[in-house]
Amino acid sequence: MEVVSKAMLAAQADLFKLTKTMLTQPLRERKVYSLTDLPQVSLDGRMFDVNQPQDKSGRRLLLVWAIIATLVAVASTVLSVLLFLQLRSPSPQQATMQASPFLELREDAVAGRYKWIEGDEDHGVITLLPDHSFIPPRGGQARSHQWEIGRDALLVVWLSGVDRFTNIDSPGVYIATRSDGRVIRMEKEQ
Repeated sequence: MEVVSKAMLAAQADLFKLTKTMLTQPLRERKVYSLTDLPQVSLDGRMFDVNQPQDKSGRRLLLVWAIIATLVAVASTVLSVLLFLQLRSPSPQQATMQASPFLELREDAVAGRYKWIEGDEDHGVITLLPDHSFIPPRGGQARSHQWEIGRDALLVVWLSGVDRFTNIDSPGVYIATRSDGRVIRMEKEQ
């Protein structure tokens, strides 16, 4: 510790002399100093020249930093390209809409008499009329009973709610799953 303090005091004194010399000389006579004119500095008792590289750890640190920065730049570029390509491609929902079999259904092909089956129980016959109304299995046609072909489902609208038939098992057979998990089938009668 004592050696470090003495070396530091010596380096400070040399730096002070150099600074005093620079400030006291007239401007025209001032010498231009370079790093080689600076005193040698000691931090741990050893003297070293400011202009000489101390060890390779600084260079290694710079090299590691450059490699990491390059990897980050490459990764961010790849990520941005992937995100750009993903935004350009159609979303799964759009692909489903484009491939939906309900888009190709004709209204006259849907209208008709269907067996209404909930789970394993046959509840009777529902009749989908060409004017988009229907007669439920237990009769009693009402103005609010409607059916529609949507982009991704056949909708049957009741007074109490809507059944969405989202799957076509085969031509004329539509399947819906209610929120409580019950499966409903509508099978067209010939």
